[in-house]
Amino acid sequence: MKIRGKFIIPIAILVVLAALMVIISVGGLIQNQVQENETVFADFTDASLKKQATKRQATIQGSIDTIGVKALEMAAVFSKVPDVLTAYRLALLGDLEDENDHEMQMA
Repeated sequence: MKIRGKFIIPIAILVVLAALMVIISVGGLIQNQVQENETVFADFTDASLKKQATKRQATIQGSIDTIGVKALEMAAVFSKVPDVLTAYRLALLGDLEDENDHEMQMA
């Protein structure tokens, strides 16, 4: 074997081994980066969904409060009607615990 072959073969083997090591290292780094990005994305979407759910919950609670105030206002208006006041006065003359009481029935 010539001197050229004695130098080229070991260098070629070293180049091939170095290339394999680089490929394996880069593959591992890419895999770790992909897993990290998946985790970050999952955390971001989870936080985003929780934020949206909290906003939606606040909106719904506000709507419930508004409807409750309107219902209370309507009840206040109807509680001032003379016929309703008379019915309450009549009902209070009877036994509130007994649904068969005559005054309760009349009210």
